[in-house]
Amino acid sequence: MKHLRKHLLLILLFGTLIGLQETIIGSFDFQLRPVVLSTFTLLLLMAARYSIRSKGSSILVILIAVLFKINTIGVQSCDTNVLLCGPTALFLLGLNFEIFSGLFTSALSFRPIQAIKICLFTAFVSFAMFGLMNTFILMTWETETLFRYILVSASLTLFLSGGLSVFMLILAEEYQDTLHQGEKFQTAFRNMAKIIIFSLWILGTVSSFQ
Repeated sequence: MKHLRKHLLLILLFGTLIGLQETIIGSFDFQLRPVVLSTFTLLLLMAARYSIRSKGSSILVILIAVLFKINTIGVQSCDTNVLLCGPTALFLLGLNFEIFSGLFTSALSFRPIQAIKICLFTAFVSFAMFGLMNTFILMTWETETLFRYILVSASLTLFLSGGLSVFMLILAEEYQDTLHQGEKFQTAFRNMAKIIIFSLWILGTVSSFQ
């Protein structure tokens, strides 16, 4: 029961943080926005999966992120810029991350090379699915945009998210004992996480009425 409460808290925390960065960074208009958003999302999903090594946890994290984004800015049309079309791209990223992390990792094994494989397949499959949807279903993209989105944006996302994930996993393994020692530290972390989650959801709800 104690582990269940801890896992639920971590799911809420990482999901809220993903939704927050999607909302804040997504509000700016710049060329590499899809790459930056996807990189941070994959990095936070990787951190969540490293902390909660249970199948299905990444889907729960991304669902919280989607709900946070909808609660804060609502659902926007996909004829706007790339990752500001509501929760579609975000959900695809989380769904594919869950699939490939389930294929390449286990509860006992989470190595840097596995993280790179997850980022590789998640980035290219997610970007391809989202690009094909915009090109052939919604008819809002030209074929040239589709190929540039997959070949350039997905490649940059793989490079950044893969590199940062490897660095994060190395640090996590190095300081694993320090992070898990002491009941006082664990209690302080849980209390801080609850405050962050509560505060961000309140701020997001309030901002949606403005």
